[in-house]
Formats: sequence, structure tokens, C-alpha cells
Amino acid sequence: MSYIWKVVIMSICAYFIGSITFARIIAKKRGDDITTHGSGNPGTTNMMRTHGAKRGFITFALDFLKGFIVALVAYLVCGGWSEGWESFIFGGFNGNWQSNLALYIVGISAVLGHIYPVIFRFKGGKGVATGAGVVAVANPIILVSLVVLYWVILYFVKIAGSIMSLGASIIFTIIETTMLCIYGYYYSLIPLYIMLILIVWAHRANIKRILARSESKMDLKAAFEKDKEEKLKREKEKLNK
Repeated sequence: MSYIWKVVIMSICAYFIGSITFARIIAKKRGDDITTHGSGNPGTTNMMRTHGAKRGFITFALDFLKGFIVALVAYLVCGGWSEGWESFIFGGFNGNWQSNLALYIVGISAVLGHIYPVIFRFKGGKGVATGAGVVAVANPIILVSLVVLYWVILYFVKIAGSIMSLGASIIFTIIETTMLCIYGYYYSLIPLYIMLILIVWAHRANIKRILARSESKMDLKAAFEKDKEEKLKREKEKLNK
């Protein structure tokens, strides 16, 4: 099978995998519709505000895996990933330009599916967690640094999650642009910037609220408190039985 057909088939599969909206599934198991609470966005931040930190992190992890798995498969199938520990450390730059390009194209399809899921009438999330999964394959060192910084700042500072998400996306794009140019993977710049545009476009309402200074701030400590309250509630219910 030719390179192009491999990428096309994997991209179609990635779109439908990306369309699986875990925030809706997790909330539905609790008899709830996440799109009717808070911002209405079926994503990590709204899940944390509505259902606590635990379910928010689970949502992030599952959405992250969507992007990570499809990008990794694309990279492997198209000839990337050499042997040795450096394969993981340097991620997408240990293969060739074709495998690097494939992971981005297929990864974008998953992000597109997350933002515009056909099974939910094209009303999905913002694509940040799924995009982070793609980034984990492309450049794991930068991804780990940004994710740790993201959650540390959110824990200690009350700031809009959308500002953090957009900031992290832009910072990664700048760093990755430099890396791609150094390695000569110029074709990958196109899908890289398409992914950034998709994420920024998905945040257009948030950007308007940020400019109007009306965007809600994320209180991660409050999300952890919500978990504690729920745990105490369950314990009381068991005692009453």
C-alpha cells in the first residue's frame, strides 16, 4: 500500500476515534449532560468545574490518548521510531520527514474529530488534550514540560483555563517550528499550523470573553474540594444504609 493511501485510511479512522467525546460519556454515566453545565463545553476544564478534579483528569487522559495513539500508529506505520532510548526522548525527529508528516496529518484528523464530531452534530470540545497527545509523539520533552507547567500554574493561580491552553499551544508551535526547520521537515509545518488554527478557532468565544475580561477562571483547588465533598457524601450514604 502506498504512503498516501496509508495516511488517508489512518486519517479517516483517526477522525472517528477523535469523535468519541469522553466528557459526555463520563457525565452520562452519572445521569448528567455536561453540555448543560458551566460553559457547555465537553472538555477537561468544564468537567473539573462540574464533576471535580478526578473526573476532569480522567477526561484529559482519555482525550490525550486519542491523539497519542493515532499519531504513534501513523508514525510507526510510515517508517518512524528507531530503536533505543533516544527514540522516545526525541520522538518525531528520530524517524524521517514522511513519518513526521504522517503523525501530524493523522493527529490533526483526531483533533478535527474531537472539535467537530459527526456523531454529535459537529459540536465537540476544544481539541487541546487530543492535540497534546499528538505533541507527545512529535516532541515528548516539550510536551512533558508544558503539561507540568500548565497544571502547576492552574493549581497555584486562579487563571482562565482557555488562556493557559492557548498559551501552551502557541509556545509549542513556536518551539516545534524551530525544531522542524532545524531538521528540514518543512512539510510538517503545514499540518502543525493547521492544528494551531483549529484549536484557536475552537476558542474564539473564549477569546472574545478574555478581551472583554469576562472569562471564567479555573480554580483547581476547588475542583479537588469537590472530590472530597463527593467522597464524604458517599460515605454518609453508606452509613445511612
